[in-house]
Amino acid sequence: MLKTTLLKTLFEKRYTILIWTLAVLVLNIAIIQLFPALRDVFSTTMANMPPELSGWFGDGAIWTSIRGYVGMEIMGQMGIIVIIFGIIFPISIFASEEDSGLLTTQLSRPLSRFRYLAEKYIALLIAIFILIVGFALGTFLGTVIVGDVIPLGELIVPMLAVALLVAVFASLTFAISAATRLGKTISGVIVGLYAFASYFLTSLGATSDTVQALSKLTPHYYYNTPPVIENGLELKNVLILIAIAIIPLIISTVIFLKRDLKTR
Repeated sequence: MLKTTLLKTLFEKRYTILIWTLAVLVLNIAIIQLFPALRDVFSTTMANMPPELSGWFGDGAIWTSIRGYVGMEIMGQMGIIVIIFGIIFPISIFASEEDSGLLTTQLSRPLSRFRYLAEKYIALLIAIFILIVGFALGTFLGTVIVGDVIPLGELIVPMLAVALLVAVFASLTFAISAATRLGKTISGVIVGLYAFASYFLTSLGATSDTVQALSKLTPHYYYNTPPVIENGLELKNVLILIAIAIIPLIISTVIFLKRDLKTR
């Protein structure tokens, strides 16, 4: 019998984590196989794209190199996929337990609320780590297959950026679930809409000063601005992303330790 909440959570969700990890691995391999064809088609077309839309579609230079393509498509489009995991997974291990009444059963054991919350969050971080390993491996294998290899060592920093972004949205979902009785559906919708707005505003940041100012209120702006695969992670951006994740967690923990739990 698994005695800790951490091990129990990981064991119960082992298939979910495995399926998601294999899925992003295969998808990244497949998306990178499109690079040679898209490079030939879009490198010229995108060179004539208005600069206001370059954040959304990329400029010509991005489409001519495998690093630019990975930065645009893998860290951009596929980044959305792993964010979905970051929203769904904490709901499945936390908010859904309160909705079903299982949370009160768990806490009826000699288990403090703080330890329960901490072990659930550690399980969430471990799941994200496993997912990002698959994400990175799929990216690497994809470049190997197309014959334009990006060494695994050069993917560490970009993949760390992806992990930070996923952790931010996962932490926000976790924090809302811990601090409120909104339930799994509303918690997921709130963070999902914020994630969409974050991606949308950052992609179109060059269209106007107002949009660019609004994009600075979102995690995506600090995630890949400037492009991490070319410029590395800036310490300021890392600290901002960590703060966006940690501050709501601290507040929600204080609330969770005192609030009435939902019962069926």
